[in-house]
Amino acid sequence: MEKHYILYTSFDDKYKLKNLGCKWCPNEKLWYCFNSNLNNVKTHFSNIFSNELLEKNLIQIEYINDVISKSNEIGIPENADNKFEEKYYNTYYSLINELLDFLTFNNYTKIKDKQYRINNGGKVILEKKYFGKFTLDEKKIWNKFYEYYKLPSFYDMVDTCKKIVNEEHISVNGWKVANHNSKKQELFWKEKLQYLYPKIIYQYKKDNCVFDFIDFDNKIIFEAKLDYNNVIRSQFTKYRKMFPDFKIVYLIGIYKVSYINCFSENYYNNLRQIYDNDYEIYKNNNYEGTSPKFPDKYNIYYEYNLTNNEDLYENVNYYNKSFEDIIDLLRLQHKCAKINKINSCEYA
Repeated sequence: MEKHYILYTSFDDKYKLKNLGCKWCPNEKLWYCFNSNLNNVKTHFSNIFSNELLEKNLIQIEYINDVISKSNEIGIPENADNKFEEKYYNTYYSLINELLDFLTFNNYTKIKDKQYRINNGGKVILEKKYFGKFTLDEKKIWNKFYEYYKLPSFYDMVDTCKKIVNEEHISVNGWKVANHNSKKQELFWKEKLQYLYPKIIYQYKKDNCVFDFIDFDNKIIFEAKLDYNNVIRSQFTKYRKMFPDFKIVYLIGIYKVSYINCFSENYYNNLRQIYDNDYEIYKNNNYEGTSPKFPDKYNIYYEYNLTNNEDLYENVNYYNKSFEDIIDLLRLQHKCAKINKINSCEYA
């Protein structure tokens, strides 16, 4: 009789499992049921290890074996044409075999370990043996290596293994994930902003710059950023020079939104002048001492949850106030944000 193991139960579930006709497996340290009571168990426990997952694992193994066969035909690592350094051949062959070992089980492999490995798809191998091991120039060579031999990259292999299990999986490649999240974020804001500003333009291009959103009637530039760290001073300066009389608003995050309120042009220019003067002194001293940093006051921001479109519109309209009024407003709202963060932990 086929056993179906129930994963991630607590000690409190013990009596419920017994009442459902489940048995305890001391070797696996998991509860299990048979086909006869599987449907009933599924109504109470959704995470069940099944043969379907093992069938997907066989597809994963078949895929990695195909990659190994192709690399053997090319002669990696021994008999290839040695267009690249030896380490690239050895690393590639070694890693694809480690991926195969990771996804191949024996009679002693625990059910929980099988489930983890199948769902992980070998990403853990990349984290140990590939991530952070190569410089930017070496990564460029890797890309040439993949293209020259028409072989899948390590990222592609892990992605394929993960997609075999979950068709909606997003790439483990950090750039692809960030790009996906960025597009998702922009579409979120596009819906909000087009409701408030019907004439707003999405992805407006000018002089090699692409503005996320720009409204010429209201003279507002909106930039969507995934994190505060993605706000770049050079971009702000460039946009300010192009449109000196426009308001610039940075929108941070998706759904639970943080909001950056950028200061007036005069205030920015004043900070810039202080920085330039300090840097000139540093330069005249033959760059001795500590290099001046642009003041932290560059980013004046506060955080809040976006509850409706009007909430965003009202906050943007605060730009019509004086700089002193904006500072007072920010202090008040930042204080409220802290209080709400303690009470609900919903702020970014």
